[in-house]
Amino acid sequence: MTLTEEEKKQKNREYQKKYREKNKEKVNEYNRQYRVKNKEKIKQKDKKYREKNKEKIKEYYQKNKQNPEFKEQRKKYDMDYRNTDIVIKSIFKKKWKSRGVKFTDEEFESIWKEYTTQTHCEWCNREFSKKSQMEYKCLDHDHNTGKFRFILCGNCNITRQSD
Repeated sequence: MTLTEEEKKQKNREYQKKYREKNKEKVNEYNRQYRVKNKEKIKQKDKKYREKNKEKIKEYYQKNKQNPEFKEQRKKYDMDYRNTDIVIKSIFKKKWKSRGVKFTDEEFESIWKEYTTQTHCEWCNREFSKKSQMEYKCLDHDHNTGKFRFILCGNCNITRQSD
């Protein structure tokens, strides 16, 4: 028995759906990597879509903005998105650059790895904590050259600034 084109397509869709469900992590990682590599392409495509469907988008949000379920879903999505590694990494990169730290992309990757794995201050050996501002992790850098120096606790970072 030969399948029609439509039956082949349907069978293929079912196979792809099962594959995605079975390999969720692998598919998600592939999609993340794709988005990183094709950031500009995706931005342009999204912009084009938004321009083309302005009214449709506006209508959708108007219709759903009072819906508590929609608000809750949107809030959850936003929080989940903000807590992804890529977003957190991007936020830190922008924050450090705005504070005058200078680095290439390769240097950033190295600094980021050190920052995320470091558990104690490089000066006083105090364990980092979010309880007190003086125990937060800080990225110490030379304010003249912008070069990264150490991962310090807040207290040592302030002391170092006054040196």
